[in-house]
This record gives sequence, C-alpha cells and structure tokens, in this order.
Amino acid sequence: MDSSGIDSAKKPDIWRSCALEVAERILGVLDRQTQSATHGCFDRMFWKYFLTDFPSAWCQVGVEYLMWLYLIPGSRFYQNEKIRKWSEAGGQFICKWLNADGSVMEAYPFERSFCATSFLAGHYAKTAAVFGLKKECLWEMATFLRGNLGGKVANQIAAAAMAQIRIGKIFDDAEITRDGTSKLEALYDMQDGEGFFPEYGGLDIGYNSITISLMARIEQEFPGCIDLVRIGRALGVFERLLDEHGSYSYAATTRKTQFIYPFGLAFFKPSLLRQLQKGLEDNLVIRPSWLDDRYVSELAIDYCYTSNLLVD
Repeated sequence: MDSSGIDSAKKPDIWRSCALEVAERILGVLDRQTQSATHGCFDRMFWKYFLTDFPSAWCQVGVEYLMWLYLIPGSRFYQNEKIRKWSEAGGQFICKWLNADGSVMEAYPFERSFCATSFLAGHYAKTAAVFGLKKECLWEMATFLRGNLGGKVANQIAAAAMAQIRIGKIFDDAEITRDGTSKLEALYDMQDGEGFFPEYGGLDIGYNSITISLMARIEQEFPGCIDLVRIGRALGVFERLLDEHGSYSYAATTRKTQFIYPFGLAFFKPSLLRQLQKGLEDNLVIRPSWLDDRYVSELAIDYCYTSNLLVD
C-alpha cells in the first residue's frame, strides 16, 4: 500500500458529508412501520406503491448503509438505537425473501441473480458481524455462491469473493473461505495486459473502481489476502486516465459509467484520492446525492469506508 500523499488527502469531512447527505433519502425508502408485513423493505416501489410484484433485493444493501449511519460520528443518527433496529429489520427482510437455493431476485420473477446475491451477501455479512444479527441465511447465500462465477463479470466476482471470505470468517468455515480466495484467482486470471479488470469485454473505469474498492475492503479486513502487484497494475490505469479533478473520458468505455468509487484509491493509492477530492470540492465529479436510483446506497457506503479510513 502506497502511503505517499496521505496527509494531504486526510480531509475526511468531505467524504463524511457526502456519505451522510443522502441519509434521509435512504431512510425514506425504508418501511419503518414495525407492524407492517414488509417492515425492513427498502424497495418503496414494492411496499408503498405496489408497482412491482416482488421487492428488488438490490435495494436491501441499505442495511449496511444504516450500519455506517450508526457508527459514523457527526450526525443525529450516530449510535441511534432506532437506526440499529431498522438495519436489523432490513436483514430479517433479506432472510425472508431468499430463494430456496440461497439466491435473490433483482429484476424479474424467479431470477437467481449472481450479481445481487454476491453484493447483498457481502453487505449483510458485514452488518451481521458488527450488529450481531441473524446469520443463518448467510450460509444459504454462501451455498449458492460456492463454485459460482456468474457471467464472469469482474466487479461481481470481486463482490462474491468478499462475501465468501466474510462469511467464511463468520462461520469459521475453511471451505467457504477457500471459495472466496479461488474467486480472487479467477479475477486475477481475467486481468487485462493493460492492468484493468474487464467489464463486458473491455475497460470501464467506474466499474474498475468498484472492483478495486471491494478488493480494498477484503485487504483491510483480511491483510495479505490481495495480490498487491495486481492492484498496482490496475491502479496504473487510473494514473494514466484520471485528470486533475478525478474525471475521465467515458465515451469509449464499455459501460460508459461516470462515477468513481473512492475507497480503493484511498486504501491503496492516496495520491490518486487527492485528484478525486479536488473534483468533489469543485463540484465536478459524481457524488452519492447525484444518483436517483437504488445505487445511491452503494456509492454512499463506499464514501463511508473512505471517511472511516481517513479518520482512523
């Protein structure tokens, strides 16, 4: 991990403020009524407006965002017991809506989504470990993910690896942990000669930042788990393509994303984080509050990790 420049990047207020400014929005999509049959559901289209026949599991990543609201000082949500209970309710809702094989539905009925299961399992594993929540359904999710690489999309494989390694730790199960590390090896095998991890056949900087952020979370929690030489090659892509504001030309990328997840840069290469921070200060890069869909929780969670790292 390159620590050069970390002092000048150590201005956590902007990361914390960006993470916290969407708190009311995320709480607003949560069914917080304890007597409701859908208590703990973050999909407002399902529980409030009845516009869908099933809840999209992806919305439930809000359970980890609430965990961070509880943990991060500086707001009225800090160590608020209601926040912890609402996060627990969100976890219970996850367990109630699992498919029989441990997978979840994201976009259509009877779907067995590798992507949503991978991310959601990782988010819930972190939250359950911190809050001491029900963990049995994590075993079911780990069973679905075991030996499964989905469509071999880099960020999804990184998410599955993180989920399995976290769940393996929770259950002290070497087989689940090995499945997680084998997924990391599959991810390394995918790495392009130019250093990036392919997304749908080519380079997408935004999704590469997700992949690297997930790998940073693994390395932070389980030191020595990540091949830092591989990370160095991947970060070289950001060094070549990011401008002074942390922006980049997205038109020729495979998914044309315009965001950057900061935690991987903060953890592995703080000098790169300074560029993104300048973009935030000048209002030139996407921040969580700019997003108007369920992915707001994902990006806000990454800002929480970043703020927490820099404060520590």
